[in-house]
Amino acid sequence: MFCISDKIKRAFALLLVSAMLLAPASCGARNGAEPDGAAGSNVLSENKAAEQSLTDFLKRFVRWYPVSRDGKWKYDYSDTASDGNILACIATPASCADWTLYSDIPEEDCFVEKSDDPKGWAKETYAYYAYDADTVEYIAREIFNVSSSDMDELAVRGEREHSFYKENGMYYSLFEGTLDSFIDINLISVDLKGERYIADFYVNSVGKTGGEDDLTLITGRCSAELELKTLGGKEFWSLYKFRSVNS
Repeated sequence: MFCISDKIKRAFALLLVSAMLLAPASCGARNGAEPDGAAGSNVLSENKAAEQSLTDFLKRFVRWYPVSRDGKWKYDYSDTASDGNILACIATPASCADWTLYSDIPEEDCFVEKSDDPKGWAKETYAYYAYDADTVEYIAREIFNVSSSDMDELAVRGEREHSFYKENGMYYSLFEGTLDSFIDINLISVDLKGERYIADFYVNSVGKTGGEDDLTLITGRCSAELELKTLGGKEFWSLYKFRSVNS
């Protein structure tokens, strides 16, 4: 006879709910179909690599940004300083951007198991994360189109709200919580308007955003405005706007 701890039970429940939510029957539209079964247009249908990279980009962004304490279910590059803090969602181990695409520094090298960060935030936790400031700001500027003025405001607010701070060419942050989530994205349509792509897609997500018992279940429809930029000879998706169509 054996006893299953409450922590294991909660983990099992999360996995079970995740499987149920992300199962094909859990969404009114699957495989890029509208609820009534009519397929949407997709200008990337002949470019599977770009379509997959778009899905990966959106999945990463939606997995972390909207459910973090610094993000919301909307994003607008023209006024990032008044709606969430995209810098706080970049300079964190639960980043809304895939660091491996933009940096050669291994993710594990950003973790420092010491309490000697410049401002002493890590004295109690005895661990912190340090991110190269140029890379953080490159991602903010080129991938999320943050203006220089907004970048300065977000940095000030990040330190004021104890999310992160910038010192000696590095961004320092603590990550004391958990943000584990499972997500499934299904593109409905991808249209090209000028140089920007408008992606319409369904999101099914389940995750922990607070305490061990705090599960967030999300299912709905979202829209994103993006550009496929060429940076350093490589193509990267760059986000201008994102919103939940249901809100």
